[in-house]
Amino acid sequence: KSIRKHLVEDYVISVASELLTPERIPLITASAMTEYHRLQGDNSSLNAAQSRLNEIESSIANILKSIESGISSKSFITRVNNLEVQKEQVQAEIMELERGMPDLKADDLTRFLVGFAKQADSSTFAINLIDIFVNSVFVAPGDDGSGHRVTVVFNLTDPHGKPLECSDLLIDGVPRKTPCIKRYRGVCLFI
Repeated sequence: KSIRKHLVEDYVISVASELLTPERIPLITASAMTEYHRLQGDNSSLNAAQSRLNEIESSIANILKSIESGISSKSFITRVNNLEVQKEQVQAEIMELERGMPDLKADDLTRFLVGFAKQADSSTFAINLIDIFVNSVFVAPGDDGSGHRVTVVFNLTDPHGKPLECSDLLIDGVPRKTPCIKRYRGVCLFI
């Protein structure tokens, strides 16, 4: 059974907007700061780039030794030129990674979220809200075969690193076992 796109879109915007309530902003700030600190401590990308740079420099040195010993061809020169281009790209990547992430404080993030929430009447608010907070939306048939279940996965994590979800919008039917917690445009929501 099909589902109207605008119902899902309106629901996702409504649920995502609820993240910006004064009670939830501190929770979002805590989640974002946890992820920020986790990413700051992760040097795997920098280590991988350093490793690629070492491999490229080693390849260039080996080709130059071959040329110095008298073994030479046009393909060697072409290969060295290609490696030099790769070396420049990897060095630029390393510089970007070493520069790191900007210094972010919880107060700055809270101030941004409060200011962002005040823009709810803006024409671009819904687009920005989705871009910032929503990772994915899944629509599936309801448990009892009537209606649809919608799960929204946010770009936020709980303290254990699990993505936060808002689940279980049932459209065109109310499940028999779960009570209706909230109504949205005549649709029963289970959050």
